[in-house]
Order: sequence, then structure tokens, then C-alpha cells
Amino acid sequence: MLITDLLLTYVSWLFAAVMFIWLGSYLYRTIRNTFAPDWEQTIEGVGVPTPVLVNIPARPIRKPRIPLTPAA
Repeated sequence: MLITDLLLTYVSWLFAAVMFIWLGSYLYRTIRNTFAPDWEQTIEGVGVPTPVLVNIPARPIRKPRIPLTPAA
């Protein structure tokens, strides 16, 4: 009975550790967008589309100054 309990405890800890590592890798792959499922087949000769980037203007060198009227 003692051996069975120790074996069950060991298996439980091993399962918990594997689940922790699997969840961490799943979250990492989700955040980094690195999933490559088997059902997603790419057509030969066709590249993966790249996302369209928006032209964002450069930040101004200094903060724009808004003149206030004397009434303000």
C-alpha cells in the first residue's frame, strides 16, 4: 500500500509538471503566433501573405504648444 501511494504521488507530480510545461509552451506559441497546424496547408508557389503596415508619421521633436487666450 505504501508503494502504491508513493507511485501515485510520483505520477501526480509528473503529470502536474508536464501540464505546467505544456501550458507554458502553449501560451508562448499563442503569444508569438507560431502555430503551424497540420490542417493549414500552403499552396506550392504561393508565399505566406505579409500584413499590411500603416504609414505612421514620425513623432514630433518637441511637444506642440497651444497658445492660450487671456480669457483662459
